[in-house]
Amino acid sequence: MTAAEIRKITEQNISKSQMIIQLMPKMNNDVGAVAKAMNIRYQFAYNVYQNHCFKNGIDMPKKEKGETKKSQIIKLLEEGMRPSDIAKQMQCNSNMVYKIQKEWELQTRRQEAEEKMA
Repeated sequence: MTAAEIRKITEQNISKSQMIIQLMPKMNNDVGAVAKAMNIRYQFAYNVYQNHCFKNGIDMPKKEKGETKKSQIIKLLEEGMRPSDIAKQMQCNSNMVYKIQKEWELQTRRQEAEEKMA
């Protein structure tokens, strides 16, 4: 959606709530983008659209999420990369990587134990 189209909606003589309701579908249900375009708080935009969806029996559309940082870290651990190197590459705290590594190792052990029992 272009800036001109956004301006056309925001310059109308309607409430902010109505502007949010009009902008959301046109901006791929991206609450953050709508809030930024209207110069309002994210939570306000989210609440308005959530209430609109609830009142009209619409399922609140969700944005598709990309790959999580946790899943990326697990892939690197599976490839044999060291936690300190992963932290540098992913630009995150090494404690986060060690915590994910611990959870991943526990889960792997549980799966191996279940396979042996089966």
